Amino acid sequence: MKSLFLSVVLLFLFVLVCMASDLNGNWQGIVKVPDGDVKVTCKFKTEGKSLTGFVLSSYGELPVLNGKITDSTFTFTLELENNVMPCKGKFYGDSLIIQTEIQGSPVKSVYKRVP
Repeated sequence: MKSLFLSVVLLFLFVLVCMASDLNGNWQGIVKVPDGDVKVTCKFKTEGKSLTGFVLSSYGELPVLNGKITDSTFTFTLELENNVMPCKGKFYGDSLIIQTEIQGSPVKSVYKRVP
């Protein structure tokens, strides 16, 4: 009985790890900034522990720079008009939470996968 339970737990953990590496695709969310809400689309591509892609908003298209993946967390930077914005996120399968700093204020946004 113990070995069956252990096998089920290990299988569940394996599925979670596999899901954590699937950031590939398009993600949409709303970023709340002092000037109002901004609709943002992230287009991510992963290769091993590397994250690339770009972020689209009304401010234009920004490339994802220095993207790294560790388990279900990831980091990258964006550059907008000589401002470097470090971003860190967590992957939850069908959603992402990304934290950054905009004009000195922390911002946390939720993104959903776009089918």
